[in-house]
Amino acid sequence: MRFITLISITFLFSLLSGTMVSGQQVTLSTPDQCVQTGDTITVDIFADGFNSITGFQFSLAWDTAGLNYISIGNYGVPIAGNNLNLNFINSGNIGLSWFGLPGVTLPADDALFTLTFAVTGMPGTVADIILGNFPVNPPEFNQGFPPVALPFSPAAGGSLGTIVIDGPPTAVCRNINISLSETDSTAIILPSQVDSNSTDDCLLDFLTVNPSTFEFDDIGDNIVVLTAYDNTGNTSTCEATVTVFQPGGPGPLAMCRDTSYELGGAVTEVVVPPSAVDNGSTPYEGELVLSLSQNIFDCSDVGENTVTLFVSDDFATSTCSATITIVDNELPELSCATNTFELNQSGMVSITPEDIYVTVSDNCGIDTYTLSESTFDCSDIGENAVILTV
Repeated sequence: MRFITLISITFLFSLLSGTMVSGQQVTLSTPDQCVQTGDTITVDIFADGFNSITGFQFSLAWDTAGLNYISIGNYGVPIAGNNLNLNFINSGNIGLSWFGLPGVTLPADDALFTLTFAVTGMPGTVADIILGNFPVNPPEFNQGFPPVALPFSPAAGGSLGTIVIDGPPTAVCRNINISLSETDSTAIILPSQVDSNSTDDCLLDFLTVNPSTFEFDDIGDNIVVLTAYDNTGNTSTCEATVTVFQPGGPGPLAMCRDTSYELGGAVTEVVVPPSAVDNGSTPYEGELVLSLSQNIFDCSDVGENTVTLFVSDDFATSTCSATITIVDNELPELSCATNTFELNQSGMVSITPEDIYVTVSDNCGIDTYTLSESTFDCSDIGENAVILTV
């Protein structure tokens, strides 16, 4: 089911010069939106190419089953009450006209006007914002010297943008085979391994699978639940069968090795390919596909990181563990300045690192500041060497 919002806009554009600028065109648009039933939304109508415009008239219409009109405002041109026709607002129709000299130029990122709606449509439906011919008849031009009509797009019936009324995602599962690791007799699966192209009306945010870890007691068929989450908080689930084989059972042979990567200079993040920790894994049947439980590392991962290599072929998935060590060998850059401090009435003064350094920077940020001495008294009058360590 589709909720169609008809926007019948016929523009009467006049240039005071009486001549049309070659290639000038007004392009109408509204950003696509992903909303939910019950939301209150604003629909900005933009008019790119709105240069030296002196007049227009248009009508808007929408399916009241999907969108319930609340208000219109945020005008980019000086609209008053007598410029609006609200007689048919309950049936989803509004009229608007405007004329003004010497003309208005509207930046492309400024809205021509804004409509506010309550979303009443059913989840999983859409409201297309389109141009039409109803209820305004072909426009008449009475302004200009002489009036000049500019072309505009999209053509009548074309879409300015789409409002998607989001429903729950569709979780789609597939069954898989896995073998327990020969090193620790366990196996871990990722949501993507049992996902079979789950979808959402708007944007699928992330997937989870439960359970995801298997041991000797799980050898055989196991039911797991895949949960799909979209970016508006809706969820959907499906079930898959994970068949677990004993270590060394049917399936590919997973072989891992440890590796290390350095951060430094402009490099604050590394992407590790599965091949970096693969140590000659072989398929049992069909083509081998490798993936990692984590493949992006940054400054927060400095040190040793244990990852799982997933080795899949046409029959099953095997795993092994590897250690990826992230090293930060880049020294901080620090400059300090000599400063003068006065003792207080008690003959004391305390300083902080901020009183000493001029500039400080590091590719992974500064963790701690330490001063070799931060409190001084009368016995320290004169010059004192202080070391700042970051």
